[in-house]
This record gives sequence, C-alpha cells and structure tokens, in this order.
Amino acid sequence: MVSGQYAGNRIPAKTIGLWTKPGMSSGCELDACPVGTRQQGRVSVGQAVAVSCVVADGQMLRNGSAGEPGYYEDQRWVRLVPGQQVGQTGDGPLYLSNVWFLREALPPLSAC
Repeated sequence: MVSGQYAGNRIPAKTIGLWTKPGMSSGCELDACPVGTRQQGRVSVGQAVAVSCVVADGQMLRNGSAGEPGYYEDQRWVRLVPGQQVGQTGDGPLYLSNVWFLREALPPLSAC
C-alpha cells in the first residue's frame, strides 16, 4: 500500500513518482543521482501495488527533517511487478522508494 504521509504537520502527498532506477532525478541533495534515472510514472496514495524485490543501496529519501515526529529515511527501493497500471513502463522495471510504503506492512522480500 502506498503512503503519502510526511513527518510533522506537512500536507500528505497525493501521488508518488515511479523511477527507472532506484534513485530520483530531482531533489538529490544527499547523494548523486544514478545516471539515466528519470521519472516514468506516478502511483496514487492509497493504491495497492505488487512488488517483487528490494534494492538496498538506492538514493536515500526522507519524509521530513531529522528530529521531527514520524521522521523516516531509507535507502531501500522496491521494484514493481511489471504489467500494473502505474505509468509508462517502457522496456524496463519501475522503482518506488520504501519511504512511501506503509513500512510496518512491507512484506519480507528478496534482493533484486
């Protein structure tokens, strides 16, 4: 299930970007973006998506500022199972940051 909750009192997101590699092509203030990374679709908050595996060393994302209630950061990204109606898939896989999952409900997954 996709979650749009930020830390603190920020307004929740309504959609979350899907990416061609486990890193974002904008807002990369923590790490350099992987070459060739681009947004390739969006998924609605509250939508259930099927994921196949986890990438443990992707772009670090966070949902607020350190020290805020509910602060969370993660470098894990999940690869979506192909064929879902979540965007323009092209010929490669799509990835979604683990930050945007309901973290306690994320099932155990193998590494990609």
